[in-house]
Amino acid sequence: MNTLIDHSPASAANAMRDEFGMARAILEYSIRENIAGFTLSGLKIPRVIQCWGPGTSLPESADFVLEVAIFQEHLADRITALSQNRKLLEEIWRFNEVSRRFREHELTIPEAASDILDQLANLVNALFAQDVDAALAVLQHCHLRRFDLADAIVPRISQRQAEIA
Repeated sequence: MNTLIDHSPASAANAMRDEFGMARAILEYSIRENIAGFTLSGLKIPRVIQCWGPGTSLPESADFVLEVAIFQEHLADRITALSQNRKLLEEIWRFNEVSRRFREHELTIPEAASDILDQLANLVNALFAQDVDAALAVLQHCHLRRFDLADAIVPRISQRQAEIA
C-alpha cells in the first residue's frame, strides 16, 4: 500500500510536540523515582541563571542562548540519570539532539527567554529542595509553553535548514 508522508508545517509542529511530550514523561518518571539522588555536582549553572531574579533584564548579547540550551541538555541528562535506566538516558540524548534548534530559537524570543530562565531557576530550586510537586509543575509549565510556540517556531527552523542545505 502506498501512503503519503505529511511534511506540512502542522505535522512538523505536532512531531516536535510529541518529542517534548516524551521528554516530559521521562523527566517526570525520573524525578518521581529518585529525586533524593539529584545533584548538580560537576554541572555549571550559566551565569545568567545564577544572577536571574524578578525584574532582571535579559543579557544584550545572544551568547547566553547556546550556554542555556546546553545547560538544559545537561540538566535533562542529570535528571534522567536518576532513573538508572540506560534506555531512557539514550532517549533523552536523542531528544536533546532533535530539539536543540527549537530550544535555541525559543531563547531568542524575549518573553519566552524570560520564562525559560524563571522556570530553570524554579526547577533547580525544586530539585534541591526535593519538592517533587514543584518540579513536576515546572515541567508542565514548560511543556505548555512549548506546545503553544511549536506552530511559530518549527516552520522557522525548517526554513533555516532548507536555506542551509
